[in-house]
Amino acid sequence: MTAQDRKHASPARNEAAVHMPTGHLKPHKAPLRPSKVLLVMSFVWLFLYAIVPIEPSQRNQAPALFYLGSGMFLMWLGAWIGERLSLGPKESPPVAIRKYRRIYYFALWLGLIGIILRTADWIFVRGLSFGVTSLRNRELLEAGSSSLIAVISLGLMPMILAAYILRLSLSARNIQVGTRLDLFVCLAWPGLNILVGSRSVILVYVFVFILMLSYVSKRIKLHHMLLVAGVIFGVLFVMNLILFNRLEAMGLSYQDTARLSGYTYFVPLTDEFLAFLDRSGETLSKTLFLIAHYAQYVLHGVFEFVFLFENYSGSHTFGTYQFFYVFKALGNFLGIGLNIEDVLSGIPRVGVYETFWGSAYVDFGYFALPFGFLIGLIAGTLWRKAYAGDIFSLPLYTVFLYILALSPIVNGILFSGGLFYILSFSLFKAISKLKL
Repeated sequence: MTAQDRKHASPARNEAAVHMPTGHLKPHKAPLRPSKVLLVMSFVWLFLYAIVPIEPSQRNQAPALFYLGSGMFLMWLGAWIGERLSLGPKESPPVAIRKYRRIYYFALWLGLIGIILRTADWIFVRGLSFGVTSLRNRELLEAGSSSLIAVISLGLMPMILAAYILRLSLSARNIQVGTRLDLFVCLAWPGLNILVGSRSVILVYVFVFILMLSYVSKRIKLHHMLLVAGVIFGVLFVMNLILFNRLEAMGLSYQDTARLSGYTYFVPLTDEFLAFLDRSGETLSKTLFLIAHYAQYVLHGVFEFVFLFENYSGSHTFGTYQFFYVFKALGNFLGIGLNIEDVLSGIPRVGVYETFWGSAYVDFGYFALPFGFLIGLIAGTLWRKAYAGDIFSLPLYTVFLYILALSPIVNGILFSGGLFYILSFSLFKAISKLKL
């Protein structure tokens, strides 16, 4: 065969199929197994509890902590079993490049439509504006009811992340699909959340971005490490600006926040630490406040869960708390009304973190324990699929890993629209099964 013949034959072979060997989805060092991530985050929580100057006010914690410990163990066990289940071939089957390309652009356009709809809902329906404070925009957002446009947009927006993951995964295998402009579309949504001062949305995006980078990079180079470090410091800087701007809009000082915020109720800082904040210079005082602030956010969910476990007075809601928007859509279709106020009626303290298990307990009571096992099992199974080369499982895996990682702190299904990530990435996975 001549060089000219080989030049024309090569693209045809490339279009036929691209096989993803098992090792190509592994990070440069250790794979991010869900079971290990859950253990690490549990130890992080214990470490912060040991060093942060707080005085927990909860008493009689044994029954609730036994429930919490049992749930965490079952979730870990589910992930550990899922990582070892043998489901299907050890390597993903070949897929035509043209199918990758079609799925990429389909997901990209769905995500872009979601961002456009969400922006239109915020600006033209709810009246949000860059010309007012983030607190005022948050009030406008909370005052309006959830419209069909808002729900659809939330379900579509994560698709842009799925498209981005797909492009990066293929690019790491020298398969060029799509456009690098998708990164700017990805950043558009967390950028818009500056309007309402939402730090949680930014946090989720950074988590997914770092996870993607760890999986798709063949080698972790210096510029990768610098990029990740830059993203982390940039996000922390923006989050701190949002926090201080929000406090200023509320007429509060950071010293007041350290004493009066809802998340400090069961994990108040010690009097000695607060006195040290008051007499320290502004730079040192603000730095120590921010460290304590984020540590209290991480820690308070366990103690809020203890309070919820001992004081919950309502009936269990059978999934309508964690999966409210799914049941709301079904209720609208069937002509059955469902209000979030009814779901929240028995919860003693609303608007605080309660670990993964608070919302799960409200929904299922003691049956939340096998539910947690199932969540871990799904996470472990998705890790195995992604690790075998199924890049269509990778987006869904990232959100389940995120749920496990946050489980000692907050329920990732509820936190920052985690449910919509699950629905959107499940749709992405289902699209990959179609003949395109």
